[in-house]
Amino acid sequence: MIKKLQYLTVLAILLISSGCSKNDKPKITSDDINEQITGSDQLQLKNEWVRVSGEGMNTALFFDAVNGTAIADTILSAESEIAQIVEIHETYKMEGDMMGMRQVDFVAVPPNSTIQFKPRDLHIMLIKLKQDINLGDSVKAVINFKHAGKIKLIAIAKELMMNKK
Repeated sequence: MIKKLQYLTVLAILLISSGCSKNDKPKITSDDINEQITGSDQLQLKNEWVRVSGEGMNTALFFDAVNGTAIADTILSAESEIAQIVEIHETYKMEGDMMGMRQVDFVAVPPNSTIQFKPRDLHIMLIKLKQDINLGDSVKAVINFKHAGKIKLIAIAKELMMNKK
């Protein structure tokens, strides 16, 4: 009887402290759902987008690689059927004020960290597009990790903002 009373007391306190009534509907975002499905102790890709471009041209894919685990991982490669060639690239400073771009073999993602793939930095290069990528289009890709394996993403096409860093 005492255990049942303690249980009911704890339940009542939880209900009162939550402030929920029958008419309250919690607002759940897609990030909340993603967090519930994958948990914070997973490796996730977030903020995925791709730059608008035309058939036969090149473009870049951007995202955040969020490693919520205690184990380092490594991005080994990427794939997408929208381009003939898909490579991991980095932007680097050359002599003077010149910037260059080069392919890299892998990108380390330390434990409990976020690596940003963003304009003028790390990015996935989509070379010789097989079709136009227009504003708002969805582009599918797969990022291949050493430990996490293949992680699929869908990036939305956006214009590159020149002041975006």
